[in-house]
Amino acid sequence: MAKKFQREVLIALADTHGGHRLGLLNPETVFIEYEPDEEGKLIEYEEPAYLNPAQEWLWKHYTHDIEEAFKLAGRDPVTVIVDGDITNGNKYAVADRSYVHLGNQVIIAADNLDPILRHKKQLKALRLVWGTDSHEGGDRSATTIVHRIIKAENKGLDLKSYGHGLMNLGGVWIDFAHHGSSPGIRHHTEGNAMRWEIGSELDGSAADGDPLVHLYIRAHFHRRSQVSLTRFYNDVPHTAHGIILPPYQLLTHFARQVVKSPRRSRVGLAAVEIINKEIYKINWFVRSRENRVREIL
Repeated sequence: MAKKFQREVLIALADTHGGHRLGLLNPETVFIEYEPDEEGKLIEYEEPAYLNPAQEWLWKHYTHDIEEAFKLAGRDPVTVIVDGDITNGNKYAVADRSYVHLGNQVIIAADNLDPILRHKKQLKALRLVWGTDSHEGGDRSATTIVHRIIKAENKGLDLKSYGHGLMNLGGVWIDFAHHGSSPGIRHHTEGNAMRWEIGSELDGSAADGDPLVHLYIRAHFHRRSQVSLTRFYNDVPHTAHGIILPPYQLLTHFARQVVKSPRRSRVGLAAVEIINKEIYKINWFVRSRENRVREIL
């Protein structure tokens, strides 16, 4: 008898930083503003979002990546994880943001999910992960509000938000959170820290009787990375993969300082194919662009 073919696709993306001038912004976003006229009568008016060239570039590639990932899935069910920092927050310099008002940032973050929600009939589940407090208005405020907006507009959608998840998807255990190991500060050492983290986590899970994870997903560092590790437990091999997601935000002045002036920035997402209870392939939809100003004098 032929083996039954079961396939699911997981789309994972992170760090869209809605509200930042170098973050993701849906061109269809409209803000509602209120101002009194000269007689004191309250006037309501619409203010369309304005995209600068960086945001136009980001939106073009973001929508392309989402469509390509769903195309990869075909007719198979799709689960989406948005792994934190859906807004930029209001902690850092005003000059580094397009929209200071956290309310407008939340509207941007919710509208940025529209390309995903257009595939609602195929969407098995949507998970929003809490990010960094300084980017989400403190104590996961932005994610909580976006959750409520999406839930109200999409009845019946399997939507949840939390800080750290352990999901069994198609027989594969997936551990996901926004914060985790750094991808490394040297090209030749990239992934070492995550490899050590995976090994430690697997050993701890085995000792505690917890499920052995097949895929670890992290974000936060605005870098793409992928590693694999095999451990033997009772002489049975277990392979786990780890990925760090790139952002959908270009390099900010603050980030340039933190990550030590990287040569290039990468943006994109991962689409993981799960077939018959195994990770078949991790597909990347990613591109890079120069961070330096090139000159020939």
